[in-house]
Amino acid sequence: MKTYFSLIGLLLYSSLLYSQTITKTTSSVVSGTVCPVSATWYEVSVPSGLTSCQINWSATNGTATKDPNNQRKAKVVWNDTPGASGTVTATFVNCSNESKNGTTANKTELILSVKNQAWGSYGTSVNVDYCTKAQVYLTVPRMFVQGTGGIAQPPRVEVAYAWTLPAGWKEVGTGRTGFFGTPTNFITIEPIDCSKPGNVTVYGTLDGAGPFCNLAAPSATATINLNGLNPAVAIGPQPGYTGGTICDITPVNFTASMNAVFGCVTGYKWEFPSSWKWRDPADGQLKSSPITTATNSISLTPDGSANISQPIKVSALFACGSQVSSGSYVPPFKKPKILGTPLVCTTNTFTLQNVNSLPVTWSSSNNLGLTINASGVATRVNNFNGAVTITATLGGSCNPPFVLRKSVWVGIPTITYNPGGPDLCSSPPTYMGPRIEGLTYLWSIDDPNITLLQETLPISFVLSRTEKYFNMSLTISGETCSTSNTIATYTDDLYCQCFSDPTCPNQQFSNLFYVYPNPSSEFVDITVNEASPENEKIKEFEVTLIDNSGNKLWVTRSMSKKARLATNSYLPGTYILEISYKDGKQRRQLLIKR
Repeated sequence: MKTYFSLIGLLLYSSLLYSQTITKTTSSVVSGTVCPVSATWYEVSVPSGLTSCQINWSATNGTATKDPNNQRKAKVVWNDTPGASGTVTATFVNCSNESKNGTTANKTELILSVKNQAWGSYGTSVNVDYCTKAQVYLTVPRMFVQGTGGIAQPPRVEVAYAWTLPAGWKEVGTGRTGFFGTPTNFITIEPIDCSKPGNVTVYGTLDGAGPFCNLAAPSATATINLNGLNPAVAIGPQPGYTGGTICDITPVNFTASMNAVFGCVTGYKWEFPSSWKWRDPADGQLKSSPITTATNSISLTPDGSANISQPIKVSALFACGSQVSSGSYVPPFKKPKILGTPLVCTTNTFTLQNVNSLPVTWSSSNNLGLTINASGVATRVNNFNGAVTITATLGGSCNPPFVLRKSVWVGIPTITYNPGGPDLCSSPPTYMGPRIEGLTYLWSIDDPNITLLQETLPISFVLSRTEKYFNMSLTISGETCSTSNTIATYTDDLYCQCFSDPTCPNQQFSNLFYVYPNPSSEFVDITVNEASPENEKIKEFEVTLIDNSGNKLWVTRSMSKKARLATNSYLPGTYILEISYKDGKQRRQLLIKR
């Protein structure tokens, strides 16, 4: 019998020796529960028989992380899962006593959560009258945190309620606006001025419910609509009004319209630029200061300038304190203009646009080249060629008179060619013609290897090859006539003489030779362009110096892809270097200076 009781005692001692428990070291709001998302710390007891073991931590419905400084401790971040429980486990491994490997300790917790929790039945809308300032009582069902009542018991901890009010509303008593929280499921709100429509939202949250679990997700959102009619104001001119014209000072009626009838409108405030004025009945004077009227219309007088094309606004004023502004109305301004072709070959008629019936006086800046009568008929005289300005002076209500001008070309437009140079990189060749707005310019080149740099005046161009004559023409057209000028040009005159600079955009590495320096005073080198894909074909070449009369002054043959010409024995001036090789010939313009 004594031996039997000794065995029982040994077993009890052994159980106590090797038993282990997990203790939560982070305090709980409710016993047996944990907050989601934030960290909860645990510690496991280690009996003497397990001190040589390693401890691994794990968790269901959460993530366990061992303390790097103390393997007996771990933190668990529990998942935010409504109505779920989680278990944290400490497992002993790599024990010196292999029979103890796999020994575990567990602790199960209830996770507190209201994530996406639904609401019960509540009133989703309240009808409000914009013109009143009545208080509005709002309520939603009470919401509780699951699991806070204990095992198999109803929850006891209520959420905090997070409210968001629309603009124009505040909480009664506190004056809070926008977003705020309450411990109760109801609030009373009132308009700041008028009862503007909008949505009130509320959700349940653990943050502030206690307070605890401040990182937990909120519940579903409840929305209560304040179903009022929101006033809108528009502004427009009198029927048939299409805009103002120069010197037009006829009054225009503007009207403010509402989207519905509101009984609390007390007036309309009008704002407009200084180019519009209202007539003060007190003194009969025109004034540009803002004005408030009892009615929804106003008569404004323009000053007849282009400045009338600026915003005019109106705001409706309400007895409950609101002010609702319209969008801007920008009155159109029809700009005056002289109509007629800008190229007067023999005769042209010019008319006016957007000047109503104002009296007009026509004049010409050069009566010896162009005359214009009272009807706007312009006539070329004395076979004149050149630019002239015609002027229309408007009188009547224009005080001072308003002046319109238009540049025209009389006769045949002069088109000239400037060969540029001598450094054609900085001074490219150009074609020039008159710059008259409204004329049409048409360029034509009979060589597809020439690329125009621009299609305005002046115009310059680059070549992709040389040794070719080409024809370039410019046609200038108006509404009734046109003129053309064609110039035959030799490409050598247009070659971009960058020479030693291989990045020259006009050279394009398609030319086989460099000529440098140019201009020259002592000597000039003629060198094969090694960057050209055809340079290997050049085994020898011949250079000839030619003067302006076509005389050959000097000839040399090179077998080394380079030739030098002494220029100090020739008179200053422009010469031609003709470079001949097996497959062709190229020419360069050479300028000799002292």
